[in-house]
Amino acid sequence: MNNQEQLDDLIIDDLKIYQRHDQFRFSFDAIALVHFCRFNQRHRYIDLGTGTGVLPLIGTSLGAGHITGVEINDVMANMAERSVLYNHKSNVISIVQGDYRTMNYQQFGSKPFDGVLVNPPYFDHRRGEVPNNHDS
Repeated sequence: MNNQEQLDDLIIDDLKIYQRHDQFRFSFDAIALVHFCRFNQRHRYIDLGTGTGVLPLIGTSLGAGHITGVEINDVMANMAERSVLYNHKSNVISIVQGDYRTMNYQQFGSKPFDGVLVNPPYFDHRRGEVPNNHDS
C-alpha cells in the first residue's frame, strides 16, 4: 500500500478494499446496485469497468459463483487485484486489465457468462471528460 491508498471496510463479510484519493472511488450507488442482483452459485458473471472491484467483492459474498472484473485503468485494476488477494477471493474473482470494447471474450473460456454487471459513473453531463474521438 502506498501513501495515496487506504484500505476501506465494505461492512460485509469483513471485506476490505483498496482505494486511492487521486482515482475514482466507488460510492453508495455501487453497494445498492449489487444488492438488486439475484446471483446464482453456479453462474459466471462479468463486471465491465470494475474499477476498484467493489461489485465482484460484494457479489461473491451475495452468492455469485464467479465474477470476472474488467478494468481499463491499470492503477485501478492493480488495486482491484490486490483487494481480491487481500480478501482471499482469488478462487471466485478474476481481474483482467484491458479495454472490454476490444477484447476477445473467447479468452475467458468456452462457456459464456451468465450475467453482466455494469455500474457506469454518474455525473452531470457538463462535468464529464469529453471524448477525444467520436468513433468510440
